[in-house]
Amino acid sequence: MREVPLPIRVATELSQRIEEGEFRVGQKLPSERLIADQMGVSRQVVRQAISDLCVQGVLDCQPRCRPVVLTGVRTKQRSSFRERRIYLVAYPHVSDFISSQLLKGVQRGMVESDVSLAISTPKPGRSLSWVDSQREQLLRIAADPLAAGVIIFYIGDKRNIAALQAVRKAGISMVFVDRHPPEGFEADYVGTNNYDAARIAVQHLIDLGHHRIGMLSNAESVSSVREREDGYKAALSDSEIEFDPELLTLVNSDELSFEEATKQAIIRLFNLADPPTAMFAVNDQIALRMIPILNGMGIKIPEQLSLVGFDGWLRWLPGGGTLTSAGQQFERIGQLATELLHKRMQSGETKAYRHLILEAPLILNDSTSVKRTR
Repeated sequence: MREVPLPIRVATELSQRIEEGEFRVGQKLPSERLIADQMGVSRQVVRQAISDLCVQGVLDCQPRCRPVVLTGVRTKQRSSFRERRIYLVAYPHVSDFISSQLLKGVQRGMVESDVSLAISTPKPGRSLSWVDSQREQLLRIAADPLAAGVIIFYIGDKRNIAALQAVRKAGISMVFVDRHPPEGFEADYVGTNNYDAARIAVQHLIDLGHHRIGMLSNAESVSSVREREDGYKAALSDSEIEFDPELLTLVNSDELSFEEATKQAIIRLFNLADPPTAMFAVNDQIALRMIPILNGMGIKIPEQLSLVGFDGWLRWLPGGGTLTSAGQQFERIGQLATELLHKRMQSGETKAYRHLILEAPLILNDSTSVKRTR
């Protein structure tokens, strides 16, 4: 009989220890040196075994970090608990406008008496990014024996797919809100028709006589941003206005404060030989930050520049604020996501995943006007 290679033997023993509960979901493995000493093999063999388990989705391997357990015995234990818990994974914090509206909708959709609601938000630190913090959130949820469902405002792109897989392997249902699940990970989703809403918003500016229309976007690699950029380009194409790449500018706050990054993006646009007469902002956070910056530059809204945002943040202010914006239905998104999650918790992963898409009607206010000659 052919002898089993050492890396496979080590990987098998580690898997067995995980299945027996010695290493729990979300827990880091001991060091390679300690495992090698315990099993009487080299660190190179341990490293190969760990790499194999990462490929299999048993472990989550990140650079300069010890591997984290993604699977375990918890799924068999889940049915023994009477109470169940749904998590709302919000970003960046629950007092944020979007998160607070989602929470209202989630609470409206909570209909089962044996299900409680927990709020989870990322807590980045000096050595921990927002994405890394959300990965830790997901692993903690995967390790919670009461967890039955997750509604998630996801920010991890492909980097946290292993953590999402850990949640799913633990028997926990998921619904994504606002942005699609990352490529390669299918799941239920509730969000906005970003493409059409952006196209209508830009068409509104075109109808007012504007042809030099800029867009301030951001560097987030998420579906909602891409769809709004595509809607912006589609509106220009529909009116036979040639897309100018210089007019689509990113607010990149990796090295600058958000306010300074926004200011630098605006300066780039208005230093063009033919600057825009109207702007479409990818979200209201950017649009509202633009207003004082533009005023400080002596550019009046809407007399010298028409401005449209996306989200409808100001609709609950007395008078509805002054910003024209596509109004997302965040509360409704939260309610539908919760109702969809309850159905998924009942049916398991046997049914096809569903995507529910809502419209975002344009809310007209005082930040846009007919183009005036300079």
